[in-house]
Amino acid sequence: MKYIVPFLIGTVTSEMYFIWFDRMSLHTRLTSPASFGDALIFLFKGMKEFHPDIGGKLFEVPVCYLLINIVLALIIGGHAVKDLHGFGKNRLLRYAGRLRWWVTSCIWNVCSVCIYYTLLYAGVVMICIFHYDNFDVSGIGQVIGIHDDAVRVMLSSEITGNVDTQQLFLMIIILPVVTSIAISLLQMTMEFIVLPSVSFIVVMVIYITSAFYMKWFMPGNYMMAYRMIPVNCDGISFGISLIFDIVISVVSVFVGYMFFRKYDVI
Repeated sequence: MKYIVPFLIGTVTSEMYFIWFDRMSLHTRLTSPASFGDALIFLFKGMKEFHPDIGGKLFEVPVCYLLINIVLALIIGGHAVKDLHGFGKNRLLRYAGRLRWWVTSCIWNVCSVCIYYTLLYAGVVMICIFHYDNFDVSGIGQVIGIHDDAVRVMLSSEITGNVDTQQLFLMIIILPVVTSIAISLLQMTMEFIVLPSVSFIVVMVIYITSAFYMKWFMPGNYMMAYRMIPVNCDGISFGISLIFDIVISVVSVFVGYMFFRKYDVI
């Protein structure tokens, strides 16, 4: 039942995208058709970097960005610790070793994130099918790709020249999933060091501070199209984001196991 939420987020946000698309098309600000890629940009657009020194500029809460990550953190939060003190204790004895239990928990974590995003994208696809009249079905690129003019209108890009839509498409498909896996593994690891509630708070701090500051070492930036280098010349690059996510994941799995070896299950 808990996994129905990402599906609903995908459907509601995608419907908002088509409302926006119809309004922009009516004012002839868009010449391209709708697409799955543009719907994902709308879903993961996030917000521009906040500059409090600019007078009169208010902080705009990136509702969808926070909602996606809060729901996922609630799904992941406390599961491993609760399982260990419940039925998982029997599995731990049956496995005759903590390493196998820890690896199984990490696999569950990764699979949960993948299921979460699969349902999120399924919601987007369903609404896209419902609005098929807005699509140009003459080519697969038109159906699933990202359009330059849509990105410029949607994100108010200040880049001169063409936007690298192919790179942006790869980033918007891959980085949110990989980043969520990294942060979810980090969250699970911290639960064996501090309380699950504290772990959840730390994860929320990571996401919220990322909304304020566009820094390469703040993973939340990797999940916002506004912060990606094809849109923002000072933004986050694909390679650095991917490497940092992998480092977080590997360190979380290793450190988590070190602490879990000494964790009192009784």
